[in-house]
Amino acid sequence: MVLDTSALLALLLDEPEAEAFRVALEDADTRLVSARPDGRAGNGASTHPTVTDDGRYVAYETLASDLLPGDSGDYADIARADLAGRRVKQVLVSRSRFSGHGNAASQRPVISDAGEFVLFDSLATNLKPSESVRDDANGVRDVFLWNAPTGNVSLESRDSTNGYLHQHSWGPATSSRGNYVPFVSNDLLADENLPGHALTALLDGRITIDAALTPAPEDQPPAFPMIYLRYLGQQ
Repeated sequence: MVLDTSALLALLLDEPEAEAFRVALEDADTRLVSARPDGRAGNGASTHPTVTDDGRYVAYETLASDLLPGDSGDYADIARADLAGRRVKQVLVSRSRFSGHGNAASQRPVISDAGEFVLFDSLATNLKPSESVRDDANGVRDVFLWNAPTGNVSLESRDSTNGYLHQHSWGPATSSRGNYVPFVSNDLLADENLPGHALTALLDGRITIDAALTPAPEDQPPAFPMIYLRYLGQQ
């Protein structure tokens, strides 16, 4: 169970910001997750926690500037806390090994059961897995996956050419092993035989799409969001 409440802080910590807590039900212990190396609470709000089955890892969204190295606190970041030791270890999730810290707000994390993968959506334009990938210049929200073993991110809301979608994508979820990733997007696929009608598509690791489906034109905004499912293979 993970609590996300500013009222609890006001009573227990005399802090106004909301913080993320891990509650270990087996021993009735409550532990501060969004903690600095000295164990004190961060200096900004931390929200939207998501926890692994064993309670070791908690991913969350934070505006604090003193939890993660090099963080200015100008916009929301995604962090993953490791609660295995006496001190909480924080890792910045919304970053690329090649381009560094995400340059805009990242939100709505969700973590796989083993804690190796964290999904989130972001307005950052510089989150890319390698130098060969171009920056995202279209200004819409995208869905990313952070891989703990590699420490890198990958774009998951992508089109048939593995490029950025033209409309906002957000609200990712994940299966227990992290091999299925559903997300919400306004970038719909239109059936060319039924103009104006949108269809969902099952997207696998190669983003193969039925030949009858073509991307909706950029200048035709969709009427409503749709849900897509991406398969990442065996994890």
